[in-house]
Amino acid sequence: MPIKPNAKIYSMVFKACAKIDNERGRNIGTQLVDIIISEKITNEITLTSAISMLINFSDINCAEQLFRLIQHKSVLIYTIMMSGYVRNDKLLRCKQCFQQMKQESTFSKVDIYASILKICAQRGTPSFYQSITDEIPADLCNNSQILSAQIDVLVSIHHCN
Repeated sequence: MPIKPNAKIYSMVFKACAKIDNERGRNIGTQLVDIIISEKITNEITLTSAISMLINFSDINCAEQLFRLIQHKSVLIYTIMMSGYVRNDKLLRCKQCFQQMKQESTFSKVDIYASILKICAQRGTPSFYQSITDEIPADLCNNSQILSAQIDVLVSIHHCN
């Protein structure tokens, strides 16, 4: 009895390939990405899992291609993509993705800034963090979620130095 792939199965396979992170895992994951592209699968869960795997493999270009396929992007998918850029030392691309996210009228400003600050905490790059904090609107400066995220970044920067 053959199993018909669905979003959950695709996601499990992408996660397994990312965890394995060897040549065989990369080949299987890449072949599966080719299948979802050729079959025009646009399920956000499937694409998000594929993007996470590709970022793990440092294949930013293919991850961007899948990112563009998602018509209605969530805060989560933007955060995954921006995190991938930072992880792969593509800070300018991260900043561009952040600007694109800010233009989405459906996201709250708190969600937008909290997500990028969490990414800054992972990286611990003071100049990048400063460029983000310079953009935080005055009405968010006392928001508890934003303040908490900023504390995480400062702790991260302190540990990196």
